[in-house]
Amino acid sequence: MMKMTNRLALAVMLGGLGVDAWAQPRMLNLEGVPDLNAEHWYSIHAAGEESGKPIEVYIYGEIGFWGVTSGDFIRDLKEVDDGVSEVLVHFDTVGGDLFDGVAIHNTLRALGERCTGQIDGACFSAGSVAVCGAHRVRMADNAMFMIHNPWIMNMSGDSEELRKMADMMDKASEGIVASYQHRALNIEDAELRRMINDTTWLTASEAKTHGFVDEVFGEVAPLVNNAPLGKILNRYRNVPEAALRLVGKVEQPPEPEPEPEPEPV
Repeated sequence: MMKMTNRLALAVMLGGLGVDAWAQPRMLNLEGVPDLNAEHWYSIHAAGEESGKPIEVYIYGEIGFWGVTSGDFIRDLKEVDDGVSEVLVHFDTVGGDLFDGVAIHNTLRALGERCTGQIDGACFSAGSVAVCGAHRVRMADNAMFMIHNPWIMNMSGDSEELRKMADMMDKASEGIVASYQHRALNIEDAELRRMINDTTWLTASEAKTHGFVDEVFGEVAPLVNNAPLGKILNRYRNVPEAALRLVGKVEQPPEPEPEPEPEPV
């Protein structure tokens, strides 16, 4: 089962009916408005008849309204899950809607020891929340992991309403902390909160040292390129060059022009 999801058509349709798709504030673990024109690649493959073959899920692109929603994921997984097969969930995502990430996290956690999360490339923001629901997490040695505070878009109101939203965001931050602590981390609570507050980028070896992942494996090439989503990284803090490379944002030096062939004598 494969989907190329794009929510722009839905927003336009609702607008035509007089419904503002953006009227309610959305809690994101991703800064800035995502690109509605970007393509998102998502698939679930049943285990098949081969003994020991896992159900494979690919979450590539954004998580939430603009890409892969938790509703899509949970519905489609239920359709193919036989209750006994291993489930391998691949991630290459810049993040997205926090609560969709939390819902995916809890769905993976409910699978218990059957579930492995595999980070193939980028695993930022809500993606890092989601993958930490897996019983075991593997990460490619050239991938990156990022954690940070929630961010709100499209919010307006008086001072009282804004204070209430700030309180809600603080509670959402507690949900982020709790999600990471479902794993046996090697850092104290205060250090985890500092890392989240500072927007922390981790290599595979650093993520393993802190306990976010269990295993680092050899280099892997993601099935699709997240380059169309790369401009989202402009809204994050302290973005390392390695993260930019994962989504094709670093310009490569031009190839030298070939030397002219000598004229025949």
